[in-house]
Amino acid sequence: MEVQPSKIAVDCSLLLIAVAASLLLLGEVAGVREGSVICAVSTGYIIGLFFKTCPMWDRLFALVSGNNSMDSDSDLA
Repeated sequence: MEVQPSKIAVDCSLLLIAVAASLLLLGEVAGVREGSVICAVSTGYIIGLFFKTCPMWDRLFALVSGNNSMDSDSDLA
């Protein structure tokens, strides 16, 4: 499961939207500081690290997202 690139892209896009909205509505950048930038860039890498170091995360993510191949109706018949 490759979460990292899409997560970083979404987070950075939302950060840019927040900066644009802040500039448009307030005339200055407010509420977006270095912590927001660090989180937007690093969260995807941290998630990727969890998936690489612990195989259980892949199975847990599949169960939570509903992509469990063990839940098919053909297994019950």
